[in-house]
Amino acid sequence: MYLKNEKKFNKKKIFFLVPSLRGGGAEKVIINIVNNLSREKFEIGLIVIEKEGDYWDKLSSDIKLYCLEKSRARYAVFDLVKLLKKEKPDIILATVIQATTTLYLASFFIKGITIVNRVTNSIPKILTEENKIIRFLFKKALRKSDYLISISKAQKNQLVNLGIKKEKIKNIYNPHNLNKIKKLKNEKLDLFNKDYFNIVACGRLSKQKGFSYLIEAVKRAKREIPKIKLYILGKGPLEKNLKRKTKELNLEGKVKFLGFKDNPYKYMEGADLFVLSSLWEGFGCVLVEALTCEVPVISTDCEVGPNEILKNGEYGELVPTKNSKVLADKIIYLYKNPNIRKKYFQKAYKRVKDFDVNKIIREYENFFIEFQMRKNKKNKILYLTTTSKFSGAEKMLFELASRLDSNYEILVCTLKDDLEGELLDKLRKKSIKTDCIHLDKKWKIWKIFKLFKIIKEFNPDMLQTFLFFDNILGRVIGTITKVPIIISGRRNADKKRNFFRKWIDRVTFPFADLIISNNKKGKEILIDKFNMKKDKVKVIHNGIDTNNLKKEQKEKLLKDLDIYQEAKNEFVLGFIGRITEQKGLKYLIKAMRELEDVFLIIIGEGEKKKRLKKQVQRLGLGENIFFADYKQNGQKYMNAFDLFVLPSLWEGMPNVVLEAMLQEVPVIASDVGDVKVLLNEEYLFNSGKTEEIKNKILKLKNLKESEKQAMINENKKKIENKFSIEKMVEEYDKLYKNLIKNNEK
Repeated sequence: MYLKNEKKFNKKKIFFLVPSLRGGGAEKVIINIVNNLSREKFEIGLIVIEKEGDYWDKLSSDIKLYCLEKSRARYAVFDLVKLLKKEKPDIILATVIQATTTLYLASFFIKGITIVNRVTNSIPKILTEENKIIRFLFKKALRKSDYLISISKAQKNQLVNLGIKKEKIKNIYNPHNLNKIKKLKNEKLDLFNKDYFNIVACGRLSKQKGFSYLIEAVKRAKREIPKIKLYILGKGPLEKNLKRKTKELNLEGKVKFLGFKDNPYKYMEGADLFVLSSLWEGFGCVLVEALTCEVPVISTDCEVGPNEILKNGEYGELVPTKNSKVLADKIIYLYKNPNIRKKYFQKAYKRVKDFDVNKIIREYENFFIEFQMRKNKKNKILYLTTTSKFSGAEKMLFELASRLDSNYEILVCTLKDDLEGELLDKLRKKSIKTDCIHLDKKWKIWKIFKLFKIIKEFNPDMLQTFLFFDNILGRVIGTITKVPIIISGRRNADKKRNFFRKWIDRVTFPFADLIISNNKKGKEILIDKFNMKKDKVKVIHNGIDTNNLKKEQKEKLLKDLDIYQEAKNEFVLGFIGRITEQKGLKYLIKAMRELEDVFLIIIGEGEKKKRLKKQVQRLGLGENIFFADYKQNGQKYMNAFDLFVLPSLWEGMPNVVLEAMLQEVPVIASDVGDVKVLLNEEYLFNSGKTEEIKNKILKLKNLKESEKQAMINENKKKIENKFSIEKMVEEYDKLYKNLIKNNEK
């Protein structure tokens, strides 16, 4: 690899990638673009894979130019990766299929560079003419691109038909330096015999350009136009075959092959007619150049470009592809009707103004500037949850919303206004926007319409929900309001939901783009029982702030709870959480009947609290079990316990177990959800089994101090390595960026 025009980059880098600088239309276009882009707005780099080419001297001297010096594009992948990692351009734009596929392969090894592919040919033809591997790579490359540039409206439609979103495609015509063409066309040329009807064709001598049909058409037209001559400018792999065909048709005096010409415009200007005989095109630059030279044109009505340039025959004649007879008839028609030819070249310049380099370069500059604005734009996330109470789901939401980087604009909305809830207050202290629907206990349905207003005003890129009621509302209202990305949550794995909940979940699941489960068991249930596709369900485990270890003395905490005298000499069990059926506390209370020198502290609120207190009195355990009110900083009371017990009947990934592990408190729990991911099997029991709960408590009560410390150390190490809050936020951030990127595609 070598580098020309060394220059230090200070501005936004825009790199262009081409296979070579051979004398083709695509290469000419790229040179036009890089030569004319504003140096005040951008720093320009051009990467060329192959050294060969006719256009090297056409480049401006201030362009940072690289040549990878490879004989084939596929050999350039790793050199390209190395170069891009070193130079770190903001955007790389590839053009021509070889460059596009090479950049696709390189993209697996580079990050942080926006990939734009400029499509230069008819998509259906690429997907039929190229070999299977190239077709496969090309389609993959188009879909992986951040943006695509089509060079005609018809080509844009082809890309849309391929399944690519319109929003990802920008249509920009090829630029042409009209002033330069007008100047060059006036160069002196002593070639054409004015007594002849002189036809010029220009392009690479390849199958695509259909020159064999043009040569056959000249053979047919010669009967009506004895003094006819065809001049073909260009070179390519079919040169020998075309010359052989010319000889076989006895046209050696009528067809001349002039090779590649730096200035084809003086040939166009001196001709009586220009013909484009292509079987397919991406645009058809030579038609614009011929019109600029004010020469009448005939073009095949091939895919894609010519019809668009000539506006369905308004600025030139159109003929079907692969039909030498019709092409010959049209040549004869224009030969016999000089007034028609005059009409075409008189209005030709009006059309070519649409392709003027100054106009097109402004479109490219605006595209790059708009891209930068889009890149700098913050992605908006609306988090919707049912309650403001600071339980497991709400704690995770708080950590996520407060730790995501500044690339996101966040609004957290709750359905219910819980006066004792901490979530919204904590978020406001972090300067995070909050709102509330203010649904009371009677669930006044009409208040739900406020959510429509919130979505309309905030205009989120993404709506994420967590619990049953907010999941249902989020899926339905998010779909109605056309939120681009809808994410639902599935937190409890084993819960036996009633028929209505199962039914409404099943009906509304398709409205969500993704379901996030905080446990593997939850994902299995969604796939097995709700027939959801694997790629529509993702597991992201809860995380915990490993820097939030604040241990306090057991004695002090027991005194805070005003139970020091009752519990000071006992083996203290503890539970912190919502007191509901889910938590299975009645089985833990039953187990207490057969335990001696054991004291149980239950901290929390919930609908089952009164019933459990009655159960305690009925069993005569009032002196052994203490109920504490909800504590805003409940985690600190973990150190009042010798053992934390979670007897839940169902769970997902319980935060409270993570908190106990972090606070270096031994834990036993029922084997539900992903608890087994957190704890070893020896510390698990079957849910609802009083005898098993009792036996596990006795085992931990009699555990040696060294064994207890080993358990604590193992738990803490597991938390730090696998369940840190940083890891959770990183996974969500990566997911959000991929979803947004895929949505743009």
